[in-house]
Amino acid sequence: MPAVRSLPLVFATALVLSAAMSPPAIAAPSTGQITWVTDVDSVTASDTDVTSVGADKDAAYAGTSSGQVVAVEPAGGTPIWLTALGGPTLEITGLATARNRLVAGSTDGHLATLDAATGVILWITDVAGVLGAPSTVTATAADKEHAYAGTSDGHLVALDADSGEVRWVTTPGALGVTALATGKDRLIAGTSDGHLFTLDASTGAILWITDVAGVLGTPAAVTATIADNQHAYAGTSDGHLVALDADTGQVEWVTTIPGGPTLAITGLAADKDLVAGTSAGTVISLDPNSAAVAWVTDVGGGSAVAGVSAVKGRVYAGVEQGLLAALD
Repeated sequence: MPAVRSLPLVFATALVLSAAMSPPAIAAPSTGQITWVTDVDSVTASDTDVTSVGADKDAAYAGTSSGQVVAVEPAGGTPIWLTALGGPTLEITGLATARNRLVAGSTDGHLATLDAATGVILWITDVAGVLGAPSTVTATAADKEHAYAGTSDGHLVALDADSGEVRWVTTPGALGVTALATGKDRLIAGTSDGHLFTLDASTGAILWITDVAGVLGTPAAVTATIADNQHAYAGTSDGHLVALDADTGQVEWVTTIPGGPTLAITGLAADKDLVAGTSAGTVISLDPNSAAVAWVTDVGGGSAVAGVSAVKGRVYAGVEQGLLAALD
């Protein structure tokens, strides 16, 4: 069955948002100060939630509950383009960047790749159709060679970055994939039953599995993951952050984020420091080796952080109530 469709741009336009504020120069070291906030609702001209966040050196991106993706420039949050991937009932479930491209997953089981500079849709693949199941794409990741989709029924799918053709499919666990990240030619996947998997990004072969929930002694889901050269990190639904050796999966440290086990970690990013977003609307910066907290900033005012991304010392946080914030 044909699973790939090459489509023209659905909707992309540049808008000016008066609410975006001009920032000072990026500070070093990071302090967690909010530099600007963009009202994504104003950009989309709708009452929408921010559901996912991505960033590269040229832009920050927000996916929404109404199926739209917004790109804003990093200096002040001014909109660059807006692309609609579907109707108002479709939700963007994940964003990832690689090689000047933006990968977006959605609740209707599709994975799309857009030109990051223009928002033009390069390809869309019906992942649910490939699997022959009514799957939702629940997590996305990308590297130079592949775009990756994790699904609600536990599948991992790797697609060619240029064409959207499926390269491999694997099912590492019985429950849904809740988080994806890439690092060191590997794909890291978290699941709703509390496991963290590392796979060979080229073949899908499983390299190691760690039962994070078992280590914690709680029925926690892995709700966020990220990786650097030394570690894979798992954030959980009960506020734990776990660092594991990238090569072996051995646990190196465990910490509970400020706010404790009543909070979920809703996003992780790694740049100079490790950054976590939470269900309480806070963004937390930690030392990746010791877990020492550098700063905590409330960006949500009680509304959950929908995702975080970090590039060149700047942190971007999406807030469910329709905001995208930059922190330095």
